[in-house]
Amino acid sequence: MKNAVVAWFAVLSWTLPLSVLAADEKKEALAETQAEKSPLLEASKMREQLATAIMRGGEDIVSALVRLRAHPAPTGLGLSRESEYAFAVVEIGHRLIAANRPKEAEAFFREAEAALGRALEPVSEEKTHERVLILRKRALVRSQFLGKGIEAKADLKEAIRLRPEDQSIIERQRDYQLSGYGELNRPETRN
Repeated sequence: MKNAVVAWFAVLSWTLPLSVLAADEKKEALAETQAEKSPLLEASKMREQLATAIMRGGEDIVSALVRLRAHPAPTGLGLSRESEYAFAVVEIGHRLIAANRPKEAEAFFREAEAALGRALEPVSEEKTHERVLILRKRALVRSQFLGKGIEAKADLKEAIRLRPEDQSIIERQRDYQLSGYGELNRPETRN
């Protein structure tokens, strides 16, 4: 009887961890399946592939932008179509900068600036969160990548006007000024 109890305990001690391990593997497989269906992950993979194709010379800038525009949700964030497109263009520009491809990145940042402007047009002032999001992104593109500090400053001022309680906008403006990005430190002059 004692041997049977010891044998049973030995079998149980091996099977229990195996069943726990199998349950963990099932959870991981389920998480991977759900991630594959995630619009965020799917869009991220698409942008990564597009940036890689540009870097390898397998895709030119114009066709990449056309493919990006044709995608139903290029960021997977659930924003307006133009905002999705603009934010995806900015991200690919970041990827190209990181890959030391400034010429290609500049083309993407110029397109992003225009797309962010188009995204801003239909957004009413009542939708302050979305307007501020777009203005902040356009300020970043203008100041860090296009050397348009005066325009970036105007975007940040507009964002502050819409949400004066949002300290992150004020901090962003201060960070840009301290970092010397673009022309933010220059006084505004008109010709």
